[in-house]
Amino acid sequence: MDDEVKERRIGGSKGNKPIVFQRTRRLLVAGILTAGIFFGTPYTLRGEYFKNTRGPPVTSYFEKNYPVGWRYLMRAEKLSNEKRLSEGNYQKALKYFKKMYKNDPKNLKLLFIYAYCYYGRARDGDIKAAKKDLLKAIKLSEKGLKQCGESFLRSFFLDLKALSLYHIGFMYYNYGEHNMGIRFYRKAKKWLERFLEFYSEYKKELNEFDQEYETEIASDVKNMLRKIDKILKK
Repeated sequence: MDDEVKERRIGGSKGNKPIVFQRTRRLLVAGILTAGIFFGTPYTLRGEYFKNTRGPPVTSYFEKNYPVGWRYLMRAEKLSNEKRLSEGNYQKALKYFKKMYKNDPKNLKLLFIYAYCYYGRARDGDIKAAKKDLLKAIKLSEKGLKQCGESFLRSFFLDLKALSLYHIGFMYYNYGEHNMGIRFYRKAKKWLERFLEFYSEYKKELNEFDQEYETEIASDVKNMLRKIDKILKK
């Protein structure tokens, strides 16, 4: 069964390009929309430890079915794109989507957006709080990876886990704990490579429109891997 998803854009700040959700994806048997990778360009927010960030997937699914939580998240993203604190909106979105997920624990899209809220909230805190939130995003991503099989939703969880590991590695490496940073960079490298492996298999199914955006994300991941390799060779 096919489901047409119109291209939508949000944001518009100079700090982070609008987020794009791919036009067409197939529905899983369980009813989960297997969407393309979320798209966001690198930017720095409240410290050098947040680069290569991603925005959330923009789709009418969340806006239609969970409008309250989605509004909180969009407000938070807008403020973050402007390099400002989210004014508690990530926290509100997190509380909302956590409750929704607890009420519908088989909904993997809810699990992803719940995990993403931790990833987003990490941008609001200091380094200690950010690490804690990123570790929670990793834990929920791992849960998603165990449940999603080989659906393309897997790319969401792979990317979120890899990015969270990368950010933690950057924090440790650049803020006083060099060896711990190396440890997390190695973990990030492993999961970034897994993402690329999964992407290389899936990209054969992409149409020309989707390929443009998917390639940009893959290119960003490759750049991150080059940065890690450079650090590991020191």
